[in-house]
Amino acid sequence: MLKKAFHEPKFLVCCLGSFKLVEAGSGTDMTPTGRKTRALIGYLCIVRKPIGRERLASLLWGDRGDEQARASLRQAIYEVRSMLGGDRLLRMERDTVAIGEDVGTDMAAITAAAQSGDLQQLSHALSEWRGDFFEDLPSIDETFDTWLQAERHRVQENLIHAAVEAANAGLAGGEIEPARRIVNQLQQRDGTNEIVLRLGLKLDHIAGDSAALRRRYERFRELLKAELGAAPAAETQRLFQDLTANSAAAAETIALDSRNNVTDGTNECAQPAAHPEGPPAKPSTSEADVEPPISQPLARSGRWIRISGAAFAVASLCALAWAVWGPLQRAAPPSVANVSPTVAAERRLLSIDTYSEQTTDRVAEIEKAARTAAQRALALDPNDKEALGVLAVLTPSTQLQEIDRLFERALRSEPDDPQLLNWHGKFLLMVGRGHGALQELTRAYERDRAASTVAPNLALAFMVTGGFEQAWQIIGPGPGDKLREEFLPLRVKYFLYRRDWFGLENDLRALPDDISPPKAAFFRLCRETALAFVAREADRFGPLRVRWRTETSVDPDDAVQFLSALGDDNGALAVVQSVVQTRRNHDLLTDPGWDALFGPNLAALRRDPRVAALFAQWGLSGYWRTENRSPDFMR
Repeated sequence: MLKKAFHEPKFLVCCLGSFKLVEAGSGTDMTPTGRKTRALIGYLCIVRKPIGRERLASLLWGDRGDEQARASLRQAIYEVRSMLGGDRLLRMERDTVAIGEDVGTDMAAITAAAQSGDLQQLSHALSEWRGDFFEDLPSIDETFDTWLQAERHRVQENLIHAAVEAANAGLAGGEIEPARRIVNQLQQRDGTNEIVLRLGLKLDHIAGDSAALRRRYERFRELLKAELGAAPAAETQRLFQDLTANSAAAAETIALDSRNNVTDGTNECAQPAAHPEGPPAKPSTSEADVEPPISQPLARSGRWIRISGAAFAVASLCALAWAVWGPLQRAAPPSVANVSPTVAAERRLLSIDTYSEQTTDRVAEIEKAARTAAQRALALDPNDKEALGVLAVLTPSTQLQEIDRLFERALRSEPDDPQLLNWHGKFLLMVGRGHGALQELTRAYERDRAASTVAPNLALAFMVTGGFEQAWQIIGPGPGDKLREEFLPLRVKYFLYRRDWFGLENDLRALPDDISPPKAAFFRLCRETALAFVAREADRFGPLRVRWRTETSVDPDDAVQFLSALGDDNGALAVVQSVVQTRRNHDLLTDPGWDALFGPNLAALRRDPRVAALFAQWGLSGYWRTENRSPDFMR
């Protein structure tokens, strides 16, 4: 891990636990007496950018009138600046306030230690983590309280993620005991984090400490049951079983080989431990980073075991398909026969393009037929991947954890099915996990390039993650430009995400003759807005904001991007709120609307306290925390 030099702060704000402001050199306590003054300093320390005075006043004194709120803000600023060295605590502009460059935080100290690769320094920094983020600053103001609640989750996840990466780097470098100490400290802060647990189990295994491994797992299992009424994930259970199944001698061999590899400089990339029963479920990107180093002979042995297991699994699946196909056909009554008992017809109809063209009555018929067929298929085979996938698509977007579990089961049954991978990729885009979506959609595209929705979804995933050149290879002009109309909306997003107004205006100059009137109107509005940016005609921004706010037929993602570019974050947020409100009870996993907030160029909008409150209200914050799967913008 690269070592970095960090600016030494003159003042330190303790955010993890009770708020405290001290002078770093002397240790003098400079904590303001006013709670809202402390909240002001704390908020500015986290956002680390200039904030408008009106916004600060409404954030901390929203229960007062505008004039009184501004007066209270002035008083709080005066209190800070009147302290010793107060002029260096805040940076003042006419309309904005920001934290000074000489002010650091205990959170930044943990992050800096993690990035430095010094596990001893990191352990010391973690020992200063004494409580919840700003635990003594509740009930400041409704708006601030909402921001604080969401920020606590984000802060904890980010700090744990940074520490896990550092511990994983220590593991690869042979620092087993320091890495175990880091894991123990992290589990004291978040005892139900399965990523941390799995890293701890692997470290215990490499250290040859099977007793500690069992104690760690049992403590976690009991805590999870007591606090959440849940059991460890299937992947965690498999890992525990695999590690405990190995003999103490094998564990010692692994640890010895790992140390030898580090010593002689021949240690290669970490590989997962061998799984006697076949390959494990595919880990997420963050989980894959915490695999222990394995000796070369044992890794080769593990590959033979996995190959044998895979061959056995394929043979078993073929036998299972032969046994289930006949009964499945006979089980379907005449009323469902026309939609296929294996729900293949529903799978096609539920693809976004086809489904969106159906009438309301037909939508209800499709949903009912698909659900009935899927449930009947699962009664015969609980692992029917097609049925599990359809039920995941039919689960309301308010039940994100259930959708995740259904996809996990389906992909465990058939990890290479292109339609499942396509659906799962779309779901990951919906919950802000663009890089995970890119992996799934790439695999789907490699297996079925002819599918109508895989290519557009993959292009979108590339754009969300910054892969614009790869996206253009999919949606750009081809021979004879045959796919131009199909990909026109994605091409709008391509230029919009890049803020390439000249490119957008130029691309929309010549529209196809047979394009529908609503689409033509949308593209004209896009081009008109791009022209205003190209010509720098700021006087046209006002009318354009109104049109983008009120145009109900456009993709909310486009409306949010254009409104944000036009400087109307309130309008952008209103669009998302309106869309989610109308789709809240929608039974299908098709664009709930909130995913518009995950697009590029929206970092400032996502820092708005109202966005954090909406994420909590919509169930996204709870899903991210419970599943330990943060969206890309939190990493």
